[in-house]
Amino acid sequence: MMTADWPVSRYVRITATMLMVVALCVAARHERDAPKCIGSGVAPTIATMAAEIDSELIPGHVTGIAAELVTADSVLSQCVAGVRGLGSTAAITAHTLFHAASISKTFVAAATLRLVQRGVLDLDAPVDRYLATFPPDRAPLITIRDLMQHTSGLADVTDYGWSAPDTLPGALQRNAAAIAGTLDTRTRDRKARYTNSGVDLLGAIIERVTATPFDQYLSNDILTPTGMKESFFRVGLRDTARLAYGHLYNAGVLGATGLVLMNERHAPSSTLNVSIEDLGKWLQLHLRRGRTATGALLPESVYPAMWDTTIHLTGGNGQTLDRSVGLGWLTGRRIGEFAVWHAGADRGYLSFMMILPEHGLGAAVLCNSDHCDPSGIVQRLLAAELARRRGGGE
Repeated sequence: MMTADWPVSRYVRITATMLMVVALCVAARHERDAPKCIGSGVAPTIATMAAEIDSELIPGHVTGIAAELVTADSVLSQCVAGVRGLGSTAAITAHTLFHAASISKTFVAAATLRLVQRGVLDLDAPVDRYLATFPPDRAPLITIRDLMQHTSGLADVTDYGWSAPDTLPGALQRNAAAIAGTLDTRTRDRKARYTNSGVDLLGAIIERVTATPFDQYLSNDILTPTGMKESFFRVGLRDTARLAYGHLYNAGVLGATGLVLMNERHAPSSTLNVSIEDLGKWLQLHLRRGRTATGALLPESVYPAMWDTTIHLTGGNGQTLDRSVGLGWLTGRRIGEFAVWHAGADRGYLSFMMILPEHGLGAAVLCNSDHCDPSGIVQRLLAAELARRRGGGE
Protein backbone atom coordinates (compact mmCIF):
# COMPACT_ATOMS: atom_id res chain seq x y z
CA MET A 1 0.00 0.00 0.00
CA MET A 2 1.06 3.63 -0.39
CA THR A 3 2.76 5.53 2.39
CA ALA A 4 2.56 9.23 3.25
CA ASP A 5 6.10 9.64 1.91
CA TRP A 6 5.06 8.37 -1.54
CA PRO A 7 1.96 10.17 -2.78
CA VAL A 8 0.31 8.31 -5.63
CA SER A 9 0.69 11.14 -8.13
CA ARG A 10 4.47 11.13 -7.66
CA TYR A 11 4.52 7.35 -7.89
CA VAL A 12 2.59 7.36 -11.17
CA ARG A 13 4.85 10.02 -12.69
CA ILE A 14 8.02 8.15 -11.74
CA THR A 15 6.63 4.83 -12.96
CA ALA A 16 5.49 6.39 -16.21
CA THR A 17 8.91 7.93 -16.76
CA MET A 18 10.62 4.58 -16.30
CA LEU A 19 8.19 2.94 -18.69
CA MET A 20 8.69 5.60 -21.33
CA VAL A 21 12.40 4.84 -21.26
CA VAL A 22 11.47 1.25 -21.99
CA ALA A 23 9.24 2.46 -24.80
CA LEU A 24 12.24 3.90 -26.62
CA CYS A 25 13.30 0.32 -27.30
CA VAL A 26 10.09 -0.72 -29.04
CA ALA A 27 11.49 -0.67 -32.53
CA ALA A 28 13.77 -3.58 -31.67
CA ARG A 29 12.01 -6.91 -32.24
CA HIS A 30 12.59 -9.48 -29.55
CA GLU A 31 13.28 -13.15 -29.93
CA ARG A 32 10.61 -15.29 -28.34
CA ASP A 33 11.03 -18.52 -26.46
CA ALA A 34 8.61 -21.41 -26.91
CA PRO A 35 5.57 -21.22 -24.62
CA LYS A 36 6.10 -22.82 -21.21
CA CYS A 37 3.23 -25.22 -20.58
CA ILE A 38 2.06 -27.51 -17.80
CA GLY A 39 -1.16 -29.35 -17.11
CA SER A 40 -2.96 -32.49 -16.05
CA GLY A 41 -4.69 -32.93 -19.40
CA VAL A 42 -3.73 -35.25 -22.23
CA ALA A 43 -0.89 -34.34 -24.58
CA PRO A 44 -3.12 -33.09 -27.43
CA THR A 45 -4.85 -30.62 -25.10
CA ILE A 46 -1.57 -29.09 -23.92
CA ALA A 47 -0.12 -29.11 -27.44
CA THR A 48 -3.17 -27.28 -28.80
CA MET A 49 -2.79 -24.49 -26.25
CA ALA A 50 0.97 -24.25 -26.87
CA ALA A 51 0.36 -23.90 -30.61
CA GLU A 52 -2.30 -21.22 -30.09
CA ILE A 53 -0.05 -19.17 -27.81
CA ASP A 54 2.97 -19.56 -30.05
CA SER A 55 1.08 -18.41 -33.15
CA GLU A 56 -0.27 -15.36 -31.30
CA LEU A 57 3.05 -14.13 -29.98
CA ILE A 58 4.31 -12.45 -33.13
CA PRO A 59 7.42 -10.35 -32.39
CA GLY A 60 6.56 -6.69 -32.50
CA HIS A 61 2.83 -7.33 -32.08
CA VAL A 62 2.16 -9.06 -28.76
CA THR A 63 4.43 -8.67 -25.74
CA GLY A 64 3.24 -11.30 -23.28
CA ILE A 65 0.40 -13.78 -22.95
CA ALA A 66 -0.89 -16.30 -20.41
CA ALA A 67 -3.65 -18.89 -20.87
CA GLU A 68 -5.35 -21.61 -18.88
CA LEU A 69 -7.92 -24.34 -19.55
CA VAL A 70 -9.63 -25.85 -16.50
CA THR A 71 -12.27 -28.21 -15.22
CA ALA A 72 -13.87 -27.81 -11.81
CA ASP A 73 -11.04 -29.65 -10.10
CA SER A 74 -8.01 -29.63 -12.39
CA VAL A 75 -5.87 -27.46 -14.67
CA LEU A 76 -5.90 -29.25 -18.02
CA SER A 77 -3.33 -26.91 -19.54
CA GLN A 78 -1.58 -23.69 -18.68
CA CYS A 79 0.80 -21.85 -21.01
CA VAL A 80 2.75 -18.61 -20.66
CA ALA A 81 5.01 -16.84 -23.13
CA GLY A 82 6.69 -13.51 -23.80
CA VAL A 83 7.93 -10.81 -21.47
CA ARG A 84 6.46 -8.26 -19.06
CA GLY A 85 7.54 -5.41 -21.31
CA LEU A 86 9.49 -4.67 -24.47
CA GLY A 87 13.15 -4.23 -23.68
CA SER A 88 12.72 -6.42 -20.58
CA THR A 89 14.09 -9.89 -19.94
CA ALA A 90 11.48 -10.59 -17.25
CA ALA A 91 9.48 -13.52 -18.60
CA ILE A 92 5.73 -13.88 -18.19
CA THR A 93 4.96 -16.55 -15.59
CA ALA A 94 1.77 -18.05 -14.21
CA HIS A 95 2.11 -15.51 -11.38
CA THR A 96 2.60 -12.37 -13.50
CA LEU A 97 -0.18 -9.86 -12.91
CA PHE A 98 -2.22 -8.42 -15.79
CA HIS A 99 -4.67 -5.52 -15.69
CA ALA A 100 -7.91 -7.43 -16.38
CA ALA A 101 -10.20 -4.42 -16.98
CA SER A 102 -13.90 -5.37 -17.18
CA ILE A 103 -13.40 -8.91 -15.91
CA SER A 104 -13.43 -7.03 -12.59
CA LYS A 105 -17.22 -6.78 -12.87
CA THR A 106 -17.78 -10.49 -12.22
CA PHE A 107 -16.06 -10.15 -8.84
CA VAL A 108 -18.21 -7.17 -7.88
CA ALA A 109 -21.28 -9.22 -8.86
CA ALA A 110 -20.22 -12.02 -6.52
CA ALA A 111 -19.63 -9.60 -3.65
CA THR A 112 -23.04 -8.02 -4.23
CA LEU A 113 -24.84 -11.35 -4.30
CA ARG A 114 -23.17 -12.39 -1.05
CA LEU A 115 -24.45 -9.19 0.57
CA VAL A 116 -27.91 -9.92 -0.82
CA GLN A 117 -27.79 -13.41 0.69
CA ARG A 118 -26.90 -11.88 4.07
CA GLY A 119 -29.80 -9.45 3.88
CA VAL A 120 -27.53 -6.38 3.69
CA LEU A 121 -28.62 -5.48 0.16
CA ASP A 122 -31.89 -5.99 -1.72
CA LEU A 123 -31.54 -6.55 -5.47
CA ASP A 124 -34.74 -4.64 -6.16
CA ALA A 125 -34.19 -1.78 -3.73
CA PRO A 126 -33.53 1.68 -5.19
CA VAL A 127 -30.01 3.02 -5.09
CA ASP A 128 -31.04 5.97 -2.92
CA ARG A 129 -31.73 3.55 -0.04
CA TYR A 130 -27.96 3.06 0.26
CA LEU A 131 -26.48 6.31 -1.04
CA ALA A 132 -27.59 9.66 0.34
CA THR A 133 -26.04 11.32 -2.72
CA PHE A 134 -28.94 9.95 -4.80
CA PRO A 135 -32.01 12.03 -3.88
CA PRO A 136 -35.13 9.84 -4.12
CA ASP A 137 -37.01 12.48 -6.13
CA ARG A 138 -34.40 12.27 -8.90
CA ALA A 139 -33.57 8.59 -9.38
CA PRO A 140 -35.73 6.23 -7.30
CA LEU A 141 -36.11 3.78 -10.14
CA ILE A 142 -32.48 2.69 -10.42
CA THR A 143 -32.09 -0.52 -8.45
CA ILE A 144 -29.17 -2.72 -7.44
CA ARG A 145 -30.33 -5.21 -10.08
CA ASP A 146 -30.23 -2.45 -12.71
CA LEU A 147 -26.61 -1.71 -11.87
CA MET A 148 -25.67 -5.37 -12.22
CA GLN A 149 -27.48 -6.07 -15.48
CA HIS A 150 -26.76 -2.74 -17.23
CA THR A 151 -30.36 -1.48 -17.22
CA SER A 152 -29.69 1.64 -15.12
CA GLY A 153 -29.75 4.04 -18.07
CA LEU A 154 -26.56 5.66 -16.76
CA ALA A 155 -24.11 7.00 -19.30
CA ASP A 156 -20.87 5.07 -19.74
CA VAL A 157 -17.49 6.32 -18.54
CA THR A 158 -15.72 8.39 -21.21
CA ASP A 159 -12.50 9.24 -19.38
CA TYR A 160 -10.96 6.84 -16.88
CA GLY A 161 -8.39 9.36 -15.72
CA TRP A 162 -5.51 6.88 -15.78
CA SER A 163 -2.94 9.66 -16.11
CA ALA A 164 -4.39 11.66 -13.20
CA PRO A 165 -6.02 9.14 -10.84
CA ASP A 166 -8.06 9.89 -7.75
CA THR A 167 -6.52 7.68 -5.06
CA LEU A 168 -7.46 9.60 -1.93
CA PRO A 169 -9.92 8.10 0.57
CA GLY A 170 -13.52 8.55 -0.52
CA ALA A 171 -12.84 8.41 -4.25
CA LEU A 172 -15.74 6.02 -4.93
CA GLN A 173 -18.15 8.16 -2.91
CA ARG A 174 -17.06 11.29 -4.76
CA ASN A 175 -17.63 9.47 -8.03
CA ALA A 176 -21.10 8.39 -6.88
CA ALA A 177 -21.96 12.01 -6.07
CA ALA A 178 -20.74 13.08 -9.51
CA ILE A 179 -22.94 10.45 -11.19
CA ALA A 180 -25.94 11.57 -9.12
CA GLY A 181 -25.32 15.10 -10.29
CA THR A 182 -25.87 14.10 -13.90
CA LEU A 183 -29.42 12.83 -13.31
CA ASP A 184 -32.31 15.09 -14.18
CA THR A 185 -35.28 12.76 -14.49
CA ARG A 186 -37.03 9.99 -12.59
CA THR A 187 -37.63 8.00 -15.76
CA ARG A 188 -34.83 5.71 -16.89
CA ASP A 189 -34.27 4.05 -20.27
CA ARG A 190 -34.74 0.37 -19.41
CA LYS A 191 -32.83 -1.02 -22.40
CA ALA A 192 -29.73 -2.94 -21.40
CA ARG A 193 -26.76 -0.86 -22.52
CA TYR A 194 -23.35 -1.77 -21.23
CA THR A 195 -22.05 0.88 -18.83
CA ASN A 196 -19.10 0.94 -16.47
CA SER A 197 -20.68 3.74 -14.44
CA GLY A 198 -23.29 1.41 -12.94
CA VAL A 199 -20.68 -1.02 -11.62
CA ASP A 200 -18.57 1.82 -10.22
CA LEU A 201 -21.69 3.01 -8.42
CA LEU A 202 -22.27 -0.51 -7.13
CA GLY A 203 -18.75 -0.47 -5.68
CA ALA A 204 -19.57 2.73 -3.81
CA ILE A 205 -22.66 1.03 -2.34
CA ILE A 206 -20.62 -2.00 -1.26
CA GLU A 207 -18.11 0.30 0.40
CA ARG A 208 -20.84 2.26 2.17
CA VAL A 209 -22.89 -0.67 3.53
CA THR A 210 -19.84 -2.63 4.69
CA ALA A 211 -17.97 0.40 6.09
CA THR A 212 -14.83 -1.05 4.49
CA PRO A 213 -12.67 0.32 1.65
CA PHE A 214 -13.79 -1.34 -1.57
CA ASP A 215 -10.47 -2.98 -2.46
CA GLN A 216 -10.03 -4.32 1.06
CA TYR A 217 -13.56 -5.71 1.18
CA LEU A 218 -13.21 -7.49 -2.17
CA SER A 219 -9.90 -8.96 -1.06
CA ASN A 220 -11.29 -10.22 2.25
CA ASP A 221 -14.70 -11.39 1.03
CA ILE A 222 -14.00 -12.72 -2.48
CA LEU A 223 -10.35 -13.02 -3.50
CA THR A 224 -8.92 -14.63 -0.37
CA PRO A 225 -11.73 -17.20 0.14
CA THR A 226 -11.36 -18.20 -3.52
CA GLY A 227 -7.64 -18.80 -2.99
CA MET A 228 -6.67 -15.84 -5.19
CA LYS A 229 -3.82 -14.65 -3.01
CA GLU A 230 -1.84 -12.95 -5.79
CA SER A 231 -4.52 -10.61 -7.13
CA PHE A 232 -5.81 -7.22 -6.02
CA PHE A 233 -7.86 -4.18 -7.02
CA ARG A 234 -5.43 -1.49 -5.84
CA VAL A 235 -1.88 -1.19 -7.17
CA GLY A 236 0.80 -0.24 -4.62
CA LEU A 237 4.46 0.55 -5.09
CA ARG A 238 5.54 -2.93 -4.05
CA ASP A 239 3.23 -4.51 -6.63
CA THR A 240 4.81 -3.01 -9.75
CA ALA A 241 7.57 -5.64 -9.79
CA ARG A 242 4.89 -8.24 -10.58
CA LEU A 243 2.97 -6.33 -13.26
CA ALA A 244 2.93 -6.95 -16.98
CA TYR A 245 3.03 -3.46 -18.47
CA GLY A 246 0.57 -2.44 -21.16
CA HIS A 247 1.47 -1.95 -24.82
CA LEU A 248 -0.30 -0.35 -27.78
CA TYR A 249 0.11 -1.23 -31.44
CA ASN A 250 0.10 1.88 -33.58
CA ALA A 251 1.17 2.39 -37.21
CA GLY A 252 3.01 -0.90 -37.25
CA VAL A 253 4.92 -0.26 -34.02
CA LEU A 254 4.29 -1.69 -30.56
CA GLY A 255 5.05 0.71 -27.72
CA ALA A 256 4.69 0.86 -23.94
CA THR A 257 1.83 3.01 -22.65
CA GLY A 258 3.93 4.40 -19.82
CA LEU A 259 0.97 4.04 -17.45
CA VAL A 260 0.06 1.98 -14.42
CA LEU A 261 -3.72 1.72 -14.75
CA MET A 262 -5.25 2.56 -11.40
CA ASN A 263 -7.95 4.99 -10.38
CA GLU A 264 -10.02 4.38 -7.27
CA ARG A 265 -13.05 6.00 -8.92
CA HIS A 266 -13.22 3.13 -11.41
CA ALA A 267 -11.86 0.26 -9.32
CA PRO A 268 -15.11 -1.77 -9.32
CA SER A 269 -15.53 -1.77 -13.10
CA SER A 270 -11.93 -1.91 -14.20
CA THR A 271 -8.89 -2.28 -11.93
CA LEU A 272 -8.51 -5.94 -11.01
CA ASN A 273 -4.90 -7.08 -11.46
CA VAL A 274 -4.86 -10.86 -11.75
CA SER A 275 -2.50 -13.71 -12.58
CA ILE A 276 -3.55 -16.55 -14.86
CA GLU A 277 -3.04 -18.88 -11.89
CA ASP A 278 -5.63 -16.95 -9.90
CA LEU A 279 -8.04 -16.42 -12.79
CA GLY A 280 -8.15 -20.18 -13.30
CA LYS A 281 -9.25 -20.51 -9.66
CA TRP A 282 -12.06 -18.03 -10.34
CA LEU A 283 -13.31 -20.15 -13.23
CA GLN A 284 -13.09 -23.29 -11.11
CA LEU A 285 -15.12 -21.68 -8.32
CA HIS A 286 -17.97 -21.08 -10.76
CA LEU A 287 -17.65 -24.50 -12.36
CA ARG A 288 -18.25 -25.84 -8.83
CA ARG A 289 -21.27 -23.51 -8.52
CA GLY A 290 -19.76 -21.33 -5.85
CA ARG A 291 -18.11 -23.99 -3.69
CA THR A 292 -14.62 -23.56 -2.24
CA ALA A 293 -12.54 -26.16 -0.43
CA THR A 294 -13.96 -24.94 2.89
CA GLY A 295 -17.58 -24.21 2.04
CA ALA A 296 -19.89 -22.23 -0.25
CA LEU A 297 -18.77 -18.76 -1.28
CA LEU A 298 -21.98 -18.44 -3.29
CA PRO A 299 -25.09 -20.60 -2.95
CA GLU A 300 -25.90 -22.60 -6.05
CA SER A 301 -29.32 -20.94 -6.11
CA VAL A 302 -27.84 -17.65 -7.38
CA TYR A 303 -26.56 -19.14 -10.64
CA PRO A 304 -29.84 -19.05 -12.59
CA ALA A 305 -30.04 -15.29 -11.95
CA MET A 306 -26.38 -14.79 -12.84
CA TRP A 307 -26.31 -16.90 -15.96
CA ASP A 308 -29.77 -17.80 -17.29
CA THR A 309 -31.31 -14.59 -18.56
CA THR A 310 -33.22 -13.11 -21.49
CA ILE A 311 -32.18 -9.48 -21.06
CA HIS A 312 -30.56 -8.62 -24.38
CA LEU A 313 -27.88 -5.99 -24.73
CA THR A 314 -28.28 -3.31 -27.35
CA GLY A 315 -25.54 -1.55 -29.26
CA GLY A 316 -24.96 2.16 -29.65
CA ASN A 317 -27.26 2.21 -32.68
CA GLY A 318 -30.07 0.53 -30.75
CA GLN A 319 -29.55 -2.80 -32.49
CA THR A 320 -29.92 -5.95 -30.38
CA LEU A 321 -26.58 -7.71 -29.95
CA ASP A 322 -26.05 -11.48 -30.10
CA ARG A 323 -25.63 -11.75 -26.35
CA SER A 324 -27.63 -11.21 -23.21
CA VAL A 325 -26.65 -10.11 -19.75
CA GLY A 326 -27.17 -11.72 -16.38
CA LEU A 327 -25.95 -10.43 -13.04
CA GLY A 328 -22.37 -9.50 -13.82
CA TRP A 329 -21.84 -11.98 -16.69
CA LEU A 330 -22.57 -11.98 -20.42
CA THR A 331 -24.37 -15.01 -21.77
CA GLY A 332 -25.28 -16.55 -25.10
CA ARG A 333 -24.34 -19.28 -27.56
CA ARG A 334 -20.71 -19.54 -28.58
CA ILE A 335 -19.02 -22.37 -30.52
CA GLY A 336 -22.48 -23.98 -30.68
CA GLU A 337 -22.86 -24.18 -26.88
CA PHE A 338 -24.45 -22.21 -24.07
CA ALA A 339 -21.65 -20.08 -22.65
CA VAL A 340 -21.08 -17.41 -20.01
CA TRP A 341 -18.16 -15.04 -20.31
CA HIS A 342 -16.63 -11.65 -19.78
CA ALA A 343 -14.04 -9.70 -21.71
CA GLY A 344 -11.64 -6.99 -20.60
CA ALA A 345 -10.13 -4.25 -22.77
CA ASP A 346 -8.16 -1.27 -21.58
CA ARG A 347 -5.21 0.86 -22.59
CA GLY A 348 -2.58 -1.72 -23.54
CA TYR A 349 -4.37 -4.83 -22.24
CA LEU A 350 -6.88 -7.41 -23.46
CA SER A 351 -8.40 -10.35 -21.57
CA PHE A 352 -11.17 -12.89 -21.95
CA MET A 353 -12.64 -15.74 -19.92
CA MET A 354 -15.43 -18.16 -20.77
CA ILE A 355 -17.25 -21.04 -19.09
CA LEU A 356 -19.24 -23.82 -20.75
CA PRO A 357 -21.44 -24.83 -17.80
CA GLU A 358 -22.94 -27.89 -19.48
CA HIS A 359 -19.49 -29.34 -20.18
CA GLY A 360 -17.67 -28.33 -17.00
CA LEU A 361 -14.99 -26.42 -18.89
CA GLY A 362 -13.53 -22.94 -18.57
CA ALA A 363 -10.69 -21.04 -20.22
CA ALA A 364 -9.02 -17.65 -19.90
CA VAL A 365 -6.36 -15.62 -21.71
CA LEU A 366 -4.52 -12.49 -20.53
CA CYS A 367 -2.42 -10.22 -22.80
CA ASN A 368 -0.37 -7.08 -22.10
CA SER A 369 -0.96 -5.71 -25.60
CA ASP A 370 -3.95 -4.41 -27.51
CA HIS A 371 -2.89 -6.43 -30.57
CA CYS A 372 -4.08 -9.81 -29.32
CA ASP A 373 -7.12 -12.06 -29.77
CA PRO A 374 -7.95 -13.53 -26.33
CA SER A 375 -11.59 -14.21 -27.21
CA GLY A 376 -10.63 -16.15 -30.33
CA ILE A 377 -7.98 -18.14 -28.49
CA VAL A 378 -10.36 -19.08 -25.66
CA GLN A 379 -13.11 -20.19 -28.02
CA ARG A 380 -10.75 -22.21 -30.19
CA LEU A 381 -9.26 -23.92 -27.13
CA LEU A 382 -12.69 -24.85 -25.79
CA ALA A 383 -13.87 -26.03 -29.21
CA ALA A 384 -10.75 -28.19 -29.62
CA GLU A 385 -11.23 -29.79 -26.22
CA LEU A 386 -14.90 -30.53 -26.95
CA ALA A 387 -13.95 -32.05 -30.30
CA ARG A 388 -11.31 -34.20 -28.64
CA ARG A 389 -13.82 -35.48 -26.10
CA ARG A 390 -16.46 -36.20 -28.72
CA GLY A 391 -13.89 -38.04 -30.75
CA GLY A 392 -13.40 -40.51 -27.94
CA GLY A 393 -10.30 -38.87 -26.53
CA GLU A 394 -11.47 -38.79 -22.89
